[in-house]
Amino acid sequence: MKNTITLFLIIFFGLTNISFAQISAGSQLLDLGMSGSTGYYTNSSQSYIENNSSSFNSAVSLGYGFFKHENIVSGILFGYNFAHSNGALVTDSTSRITSSNSIAGNIGYFKRYYKKVFSDMYVFIQPSVYYTLTNSFGVNNGTHYTGTFYHSLNATLACGFSYFISKRFAARATLNLGNFSGSFYTTSAVKSFSVNYGLLQGISLNNISVGLSYFIPTHLKGLGK
Repeated sequence: MKNTITLFLIIFFGLTNISFAQISAGSQLLDLGMSGSTGYYTNSSQSYIENNSSSFNSAVSLGYGFFKHENIVSGILFGYNFAHSNGALVTDSTSRITSSNSIAGNIGYFKRYYKKVFSDMYVFIQPSVYYTLTNSFGVNNGTHYTGTFYHSLNATLACGFSYFISKRFAARATLNLGNFSGSFYTTSAVKSFSVNYGLLQGISLNNISVGLSYFIPTHLKGLGK
Protein backbone atom coordinates (compact mmCIF):
# COMPACT_ATOMS: atom_id res chain seq x y z
CA MET A 1 0.00 0.00 0.00
CA LYS A 2 2.77 2.47 0.92
CA ASN A 3 4.56 1.67 -2.36
CA THR A 4 1.36 2.40 -4.27
CA ILE A 5 0.90 5.77 -2.59
CA THR A 6 4.55 6.67 -3.13
CA LEU A 7 4.25 5.83 -6.83
CA PHE A 8 1.13 7.99 -7.07
CA LEU A 9 2.88 10.98 -5.50
CA ILE A 10 5.89 10.57 -7.80
CA ILE A 11 3.61 10.55 -10.81
CA PHE A 12 1.73 13.58 -9.55
CA PHE A 13 4.61 15.83 -8.58
CA GLY A 14 7.67 14.50 -10.34
CA LEU A 15 6.94 14.01 -14.02
CA THR A 16 7.61 17.20 -15.94
CA ASN A 17 6.54 15.87 -19.34
CA ILE A 18 2.89 15.44 -18.33
CA SER A 19 0.65 18.15 -19.78
CA PHE A 20 -1.52 20.22 -17.49
CA ALA A 21 -5.28 19.83 -17.34
CA GLN A 22 -7.16 22.28 -19.54
CA ILE A 23 -9.33 23.66 -16.73
CA SER A 24 -9.42 27.42 -17.02
CA ALA A 25 -9.27 29.92 -14.20
CA GLY A 26 -12.75 31.23 -13.53
CA SER A 27 -14.46 27.88 -14.06
CA GLN A 28 -16.62 26.33 -11.35
CA LEU A 29 -17.06 22.80 -10.02
CA LEU A 30 -20.03 20.88 -8.63
CA ASP A 31 -19.02 17.57 -7.06
CA LEU A 32 -21.13 14.70 -5.70
CA GLY A 33 -19.54 11.79 -3.84
CA MET A 34 -20.81 8.58 -2.22
CA SER A 35 -19.28 5.82 -0.10
CA GLY A 36 -20.47 3.01 2.14
CA SER A 37 -19.89 -0.48 3.48
CA THR A 38 -21.70 -3.36 5.14
CA GLY A 39 -20.50 -6.30 7.20
CA TYR A 40 -21.61 -9.38 9.12
CA TYR A 41 -19.81 -11.42 11.80
CA THR A 42 -20.76 -14.67 13.46
CA ASN A 43 -19.00 -17.06 15.85
CA SER A 44 -20.02 -20.71 15.78
CA SER A 45 -18.09 -21.63 18.94
CA GLN A 46 -19.83 -24.02 21.33
CA SER A 47 -19.29 -21.42 24.06
CA TYR A 48 -22.12 -19.32 22.61
CA ILE A 49 -25.73 -20.00 21.84
CA GLU A 50 -25.64 -16.93 19.62
CA ASN A 51 -22.80 -14.52 18.83
CA ASN A 52 -23.16 -12.30 15.78
CA SER A 53 -23.08 -8.71 14.69
CA SER A 54 -23.87 -6.71 11.56
CA SER A 55 -23.10 -3.18 10.46
CA PHE A 56 -23.98 -0.75 7.70
CA ASN A 57 -22.81 2.77 6.96
CA SER A 58 -23.19 5.23 4.11
CA ALA A 59 -21.95 8.73 3.33
CA VAL A 60 -22.86 11.40 0.79
CA SER A 61 -20.90 14.58 0.08
CA LEU A 62 -21.58 17.66 -2.02
CA GLY A 63 -18.95 20.21 -2.93
CA TYR A 64 -18.88 23.52 -4.78
CA GLY A 65 -15.61 25.07 -5.89
CA PHE A 66 -14.13 27.88 -7.95
CA PHE A 67 -10.99 27.69 -10.11
CA LYS A 68 -9.18 30.89 -9.14
CA HIS A 69 -6.11 29.42 -10.85
CA GLU A 70 -5.87 26.92 -13.67
CA ASN A 71 -6.11 23.30 -12.40
CA ILE A 72 -6.58 24.39 -8.75
CA VAL A 73 -10.07 24.50 -7.30
CA SER A 74 -11.07 25.50 -3.77
CA GLY A 75 -14.47 25.67 -2.18
CA ILE A 76 -16.94 24.43 0.41
CA LEU A 77 -18.15 20.92 1.07
CA PHE A 78 -21.15 19.43 2.85
CA GLY A 79 -21.59 15.84 3.99
CA TYR A 80 -24.10 13.46 5.55
CA ASN A 81 -23.25 10.13 7.21
CA PHE A 82 -25.43 7.38 8.61
CA ALA A 83 -24.22 4.27 10.47
CA HIS A 84 -26.13 1.37 12.03
CA SER A 85 -24.98 -1.77 13.84
CA ASN A 86 -26.62 -4.71 15.65
CA GLY A 87 -25.09 -7.28 17.97
CA ALA A 88 -26.25 -10.33 19.90
CA LEU A 89 -24.27 -12.33 22.48
CA VAL A 90 -26.14 -15.17 24.17
CA THR A 91 -24.66 -17.87 26.43
CA ASP A 92 -26.18 -20.26 28.92
CA SER A 93 -26.05 -17.62 31.65
CA THR A 94 -26.03 -14.20 29.91
CA SER A 95 -27.79 -12.36 27.12
CA ARG A 96 -26.67 -9.06 25.61
CA ILE A 97 -28.44 -7.38 22.69
CA THR A 98 -27.18 -4.06 21.30
CA SER A 99 -28.27 -1.74 18.53
CA SER A 100 -26.61 1.58 17.74
CA ASN A 101 -27.17 4.36 15.22
CA SER A 102 -25.38 7.56 14.39
CA ILE A 103 -26.25 10.47 12.12
CA ALA A 104 -23.60 13.05 11.25
CA GLY A 105 -23.43 16.27 9.27
CA ASN A 106 -20.25 17.90 7.93
CA ILE A 107 -19.35 21.34 6.66
CA GLY A 108 -15.88 22.40 5.59
CA TYR A 109 -13.35 23.65 3.07
CA PHE A 110 -11.40 21.75 0.42
CA LYS A 111 -8.71 22.42 -2.16
CA ARG A 112 -8.03 20.14 -5.11
CA TYR A 113 -4.94 20.15 -7.35
CA TYR A 114 -5.47 18.56 -10.78
CA LYS A 115 -2.91 17.25 -13.24
CA LYS A 116 -3.57 15.73 -16.64
CA VAL A 117 -2.14 12.28 -17.38
CA PHE A 118 -4.10 11.28 -20.51
CA SER A 119 -6.44 13.05 -22.89
CA ASP A 120 -9.49 12.47 -20.69
CA MET A 121 -7.96 11.44 -17.34
CA TYR A 122 -6.64 13.56 -14.50
CA VAL A 123 -5.14 12.79 -11.10
CA PHE A 124 -5.53 15.04 -8.09
CA ILE A 125 -4.49 15.65 -4.48
CA GLN A 126 -7.09 17.07 -2.09
CA PRO A 127 -6.55 18.43 1.45
CA SER A 128 -9.73 19.24 3.42
CA VAL A 129 -10.71 20.62 6.80
CA TYR A 130 -14.24 20.34 8.19
CA TYR A 131 -16.46 20.34 11.26
CA THR A 132 -18.71 17.36 12.12
CA LEU A 133 -21.71 17.12 14.44
CA THR A 134 -22.78 13.54 15.27
CA ASN A 135 -25.87 12.32 17.12
CA SER A 136 -25.66 8.79 18.55
CA PHE A 137 -28.62 6.75 19.83
CA GLY A 138 -29.69 3.13 20.23
CA VAL A 139 -30.27 0.24 22.64
CA ASN A 140 -27.71 -1.30 25.00
CA ASN A 141 -28.90 -4.55 26.57
CA GLY A 142 -32.49 -3.34 26.76
CA THR A 143 -31.67 0.22 27.85
CA HIS A 144 -32.43 2.97 25.34
CA TYR A 145 -30.10 5.93 25.05
CA THR A 146 -30.56 9.12 23.00
CA GLY A 147 -29.14 12.54 22.45
CA THR A 148 -25.39 11.99 22.75
CA PHE A 149 -23.88 14.70 20.55
CA TYR A 150 -20.24 14.60 19.43
CA HIS A 151 -18.39 17.60 17.98
CA SER A 152 -15.20 17.12 15.98
CA LEU A 153 -12.73 19.09 13.88
CA ASN A 154 -11.09 17.09 11.11
CA ALA A 155 -8.26 17.43 8.60
CA THR A 156 -7.86 14.90 5.78
CA LEU A 157 -5.63 14.28 2.79
CA ALA A 158 -6.95 12.36 -0.22
CA CYS A 159 -5.83 11.43 -3.70
CA GLY A 160 -7.85 10.33 -6.69
CA PHE A 161 -8.49 10.44 -10.39
CA SER A 162 -11.17 11.88 -12.66
CA TYR A 163 -12.17 10.55 -16.07
CA PHE A 164 -14.16 12.81 -18.37
CA ILE A 165 -17.14 11.04 -19.90
CA SER A 166 -18.21 14.24 -21.69
CA LYS A 167 -16.96 17.79 -22.05
CA ARG A 168 -18.39 18.82 -18.67
CA PHE A 169 -18.98 15.60 -16.69
CA ALA A 170 -16.24 13.50 -15.09
CA ALA A 171 -16.51 10.30 -13.05
CA ARG A 172 -14.10 10.24 -10.12
CA ALA A 173 -12.74 7.92 -7.43
CA THR A 174 -11.04 9.15 -4.25
CA LEU A 175 -8.90 7.40 -1.63
CA ASN A 176 -8.44 8.87 1.85
CA LEU A 177 -4.70 8.83 2.60
CA GLY A 178 -4.82 10.10 6.17
CA ASN A 179 -6.78 12.06 8.73
CA PHE A 180 -6.41 13.93 12.00
CA SER A 181 -9.36 14.79 14.24
CA GLY A 182 -10.18 16.10 17.68
CA SER A 183 -13.61 15.34 19.13
CA PHE A 184 -15.49 16.02 22.34
CA TYR A 185 -18.90 15.43 23.89
CA THR A 186 -20.60 16.50 27.10
CA THR A 187 -23.45 14.97 29.10
CA SER A 188 -24.74 15.68 32.59
CA ALA A 189 -22.36 13.06 33.98
CA VAL A 190 -19.47 12.79 31.52
CA LYS A 191 -17.15 15.13 29.67
CA SER A 192 -14.80 13.62 27.13
CA PHE A 193 -12.16 14.83 24.65
CA SER A 194 -10.13 12.64 22.30
CA VAL A 195 -7.63 13.01 19.46
CA ASN A 196 -7.39 10.50 16.62
CA TYR A 197 -5.15 10.21 13.61
CA GLY A 198 -4.37 7.72 10.89
CA LEU A 199 -2.06 7.57 7.88
CA LEU A 200 -1.87 5.09 5.01
CA GLN A 201 -4.12 2.59 6.77
CA GLY A 202 -4.89 0.57 3.65
CA ILE A 203 -7.74 0.33 1.19
CA SER A 204 -11.25 -0.35 2.43
CA LEU A 205 -14.75 0.67 1.39
CA ASN A 206 -14.85 3.13 4.29
CA ASN A 207 -12.10 5.34 2.86
CA ILE A 208 -12.94 5.09 -0.84
CA SER A 209 -15.60 7.27 -2.43
CA VAL A 210 -16.89 7.43 -5.99
CA GLY A 211 -18.72 10.32 -7.53
CA LEU A 212 -19.50 12.64 -10.40
CA SER A 213 -18.09 16.10 -11.09
CA TYR A 214 -19.66 18.80 -13.25
CA PHE A 215 -17.39 21.51 -14.63
CA ILE A 216 -19.00 24.87 -15.43
CA PRO A 217 -16.97 26.73 -18.07
CA THR A 218 -15.94 30.34 -17.59
CA HIS A 219 -18.36 31.68 -20.20
CA LEU A 220 -21.35 30.12 -18.40
CA LYS A 221 -20.74 31.83 -15.07
CA GLY A 222 -23.14 34.74 -15.57
CA LEU A 223 -26.89 34.42 -15.95
CA GLY A 224 -28.13 35.08 -19.44
CA LYS A 225 -24.72 34.53 -21.03
